[in-house]
Amino acid sequence: METARALDVLAAAHDRLRRVVAGVPADRWGAPTPCTEWTVRQVFNHARLGQIGYGGAALGEEILPVEVRFNPVDALDGDPAELLEAGLRCAADAYAGLPAGTETVRTPLGELPVWLGATAAALDCAVHAWDIAVATGQPSPLDEDLAAGLWPVARHFVDDVREEYGVYAGAIGHRFPTGATSLLAHMGRHPGWRIPGTPAALAPLQPHFRRPEYATDVARGWWPLALECHRAVVAEFPAYRLNAVKQKFGELAFQASPGEGWTRAEDRRLDEIVAVFTERSRTTCERCGADGAERRGGRWILLTLCGPCEAAVGSDGRL
Repeated sequence: METARALDVLAAAHDRLRRVVAGVPADRWGAPTPCTEWTVRQVFNHARLGQIGYGGAALGEEILPVEVRFNPVDALDGDPAELLEAGLRCAADAYAGLPAGTETVRTPLGELPVWLGATAAALDCAVHAWDIAVATGQPSPLDEDLAAGLWPVARHFVDDVREEYGVYAGAIGHRFPTGATSLLAHMGRHPGWRIPGTPAALAPLQPHFRRPEYATDVARGWWPLALECHRAVVAEFPAYRLNAVKQKFGELAFQASPGEGWTRAEDRRLDEIVAVFTERSRTTCERCGADGAERRGGRWILLTLCGPCEAAVGSDGRL
């Protein structure tokens, strides 16, 4: 890829992130995102710090440590548009200002050809624009032209970065129909990700979530199991705190802590309680609640299903 084309891709990614951030409703900054441990605010801060990191590295400045970039604060220190613009300008101006004939550039990923460094910055920006968009109910900003410009760098380094830093979810091993959806899957994101919601049947769990906007994300067949788990935990830890209630690798992930000031013994006891329900989930159909087993059936995701539900669930894994 030529440097000029790479700079166009970077500008397009910046434009997508600007538009998405401008479209975030005021009450959605704390919403959950496809980056399962991060809110919209945290993804935003990570994305803008990433652009500062690429720009600063290109200018020879000290590279932001991994622990800073990958532990973004859950707060906004000013107007989001202004904060973002400062980060985007840092990367855009640094790459646009490289002397003619420059062949390589310093990046947070090491010394790279200029086109590869610019496209790596664009990939980070564009994928997080998608994260924010789907988490806030906006259309995907990742069109086919932009995806085509990002694929060369995704193929070049994502697997290596995933292995070395552990910063991307595993690639989804299912074929998706477009370049954009395939790129998302390569980056560990399911293109059909949806905003989680807590059904009325699980309302007793809601006050225990660490953040009020968090919600359960399990199918109907596991609702009774999640509710039983909640009752067992709350009986011993009335003030317990929830981080997530979701499906993970074909089993119920009830991620909780005992509450303020907990001890290691209390944490181990809570894990013992939850383990009983995790084990039961491995033989409970998450779609209907009947007896089930872990099945992949050619899908990208491992599900626990009964025979009839296995036949009814398509290749996209939607329940």
